[in-house]
Amino acid sequence: MARFGGPAVQAQDLTLHEQLRYGIRTLDIRCRHTNGVCAIHHGPYFQNAFLGDVLNEITNFLSIYTTEAVLMRIKEEANVQNDPGLEETIASKFSDPY
Repeated sequence: MARFGGPAVQAQDLTLHEQLRYGIRTLDIRCRHTNGVCAIHHGPYFQNAFLGDVLNEITNFLSIYTTEAVLMRIKEEANVQNDPGLEETIASKFSDPY
């Protein structure tokens, strides 16, 4: 997801959709967790996406390609507001209640 921020930060040229279509199945997702929002960051650089965007893209992909799997590591890049942990936010916003 590190597509923005210049040459010192940029690790990808492809969108998440393109990466999935070209066969990438392992993702390194880094969130800056502020006020209950999980913005995708690489260092101090916002990557123009939020965790919900990433999860929606992966869910859509997997609904079409039902035999595929995606491995994802979600890491807290920075917690600038000293909010509750990233794990708590993910559990409260994205957990399937069933």
